[in-house]
Amino acid sequence: LSLSINAIAGDAKGNIWIGTKDGAYLYNDNNGDLDFFSTRNDLAHNNIYAIHMDSKGRAWLATHTNRIDVFEGGKFTQYEVTTRGEVPRVTCITEAPDGTIWLGTDGAGIYRYKDGEFSNYQTEQGLHSNYCYQIIPDEQDNIWIAHRAGMSQYLPGPDRIVAWENREVLP
Repeated sequence: LSLSINAIAGDAKGNIWIGTKDGAYLYNDNNGDLDFFSTRNDLAHNNIYAIHMDSKGRAWLATHTNRIDVFEGGKFTQYEVTTRGEVPRVTCITEAPDGTIWLGTDGAGIYRYKDGEFSNYQTEQGLHSNYCYQIIPDEQDNIWIAHRAGMSQYLPGPDRIVAWENREVLP
């Protein structure tokens, strides 16, 4: 591929998703099949920012829109990501052990997708920053968010966010 690759994700079945500025490729490492997806076959936008394979075998693709494309059963379903009328740029995607999908954005905080609905958390709810560079879960369903000059931790029990400056947690 001579394209700029922005994102990559794989699953245990040998499927590898490759996100570019011109669309997404699905490569099957078992048989060598390579499929291409773009706006011509229902992708919301061709510029792919992030990809995540969830525990149900679905591929979640973040594009240059306020929609997330979810690939399942050979087709895309789009979910609109907004709670305040803004168009967030999703930069990272993860799944918590309970199956909740989490999205980090470039300026709009984090989004939780649970029970068919999005919830948004920003600095007003305690995030260190609304710019999120990486997001990961731990075994207790806490969500850890990396920011430019610090990090945040979402605690699901009390539905609370704790934020730290880099100098508070790193030497």
